[in-house]
Amino acid sequence: MPAFKPVPPELAEHYLGSFPDDSRIERRRMFGCPCAFVNGNMFSGLHEDRLVLRLPAVERERVLKAGEARAFEVMGRTMREYVVLPAPLSMTREQIRQWIARALDFGASLPPKKSKAKPGVGIAARRPRKTQQDTSKRTTKRPPKGGTKSS
Repeated sequence: MPAFKPVPPELAEHYLGSFPDDSRIERRRMFGCPCAFVNGNMFSGLHEDRLVLRLPAVERERVLKAGEARAFEVMGRTMREYVVLPAPLSMTREQIRQWIARALDFGASLPPKKSKAKPGVGIAARRPRKTQQDTSKRTTKRPPKGGTKSS
């Protein structure tokens, strides 16, 4: 996996201070970068020194054609529905807030993601582990690996 440049602290502060006051927003870190989610769907984040937004198709096409943004590519893969705005530090917090609000509206329109099971929960967690006693109950020995050698 390639090493990514860390998000500059001043950019992270500028980004996080630009969020609209909305209780639906959940802030998390992905790959060490601040991101925002609504209903389990990521709608905004930072990657290296760029602002990443998830926008509806019509708006995404408009900003790409206008040259305001470009497609978000990471590790050679274009991420569907996401665009990247370069130089977010040159934007005011209000400008970033407006972009985040557009992305939030789109993210909120998507079906909620089901939460993934946490470690230790599920079938494997309910299945009792074999103890040493259980494994010593074998009555027959297994043949050695590779079969038997004939002389």
